[in-house]
Amino acid sequence: ALRGAGAGDDGGAKIIIFEILEFYSKDDLGFLENHKYFQIITPEGRTRYMIFAFMDVPKNSYIYDVVGADPDNMREFLDTIEYKTYIDTGIEPTVDDKIITLSTCTRSDTLFFVMFAVEVE
Repeated sequence: ALRGAGAGDDGGAKIIIFEILEFYSKDDLGFLENHKYFQIITPEGRTRYMIFAFMDVPKNSYIYDVVGADPDNMREFLDTIEYKTYIDTGIEPTVDDKIITLSTCTRSDTLFFVMFAVEVE
């Protein structure tokens, strides 16, 4: 999972800022319709992702524990996303898909906004 935070630095470490996530809303899906893809660019290359879900979760949510190439709780993770997402994109990733979680703070002291995307070709 990639986690965004406020501007500045954290003990010298760079902080990733996901300001754009503020524009994704369950009340206005127009922004999502026009911005459903993003890329992660690394020295190894570019990877394209398509957004399939977003929601608010408690800061201590177990979704932050689902990591790695083959996590034991991946099916439960996907079922939770499908049940709690604010949107229905019709995309249903499988346990074999590569999924990325973007997370950033909200105006609430107890919730984070999380977005899920699946790798596409």
